Amino acid sequence: MIDLIATIVAIVGLVSAGGAAAYLGLLQNAASKRGAAGAAIVADVRKRWIPVLVAVAGAVIALILTGGQTFADIMAIVVGGGSGAFAARQLTAVRDEYRTH
Repeated sequence: MIDLIATIVAIVGLVSAGGAAAYLGLLQNAASKRGAAGAAIVADVRKRWIPVLVAVAGAVIALILTGGQTFADIMAIVVGGGSGAFAARQLTAVRDEYRTH
């Protein structure tokens, strides 16, 4: 049962981190098409890539840890949940900063 919970948490963390990375990619692509007008946004997005990619890596590691013993499953829950929560906070911060009204 703990294995199933760990797998679900790791997958949700991976989806969350992947969504944050995809949003950053879309934002960077749209800003780079604007040329000089989007240069500040492109520079800001470049700073945000590393933490989001670390969250993606953590979620992948959490998914790899699933299916092992109980300790590995508990570690997968902690790492996967932490990666997903961190990526969600990063996504919220980016969306709040560049929200258009």
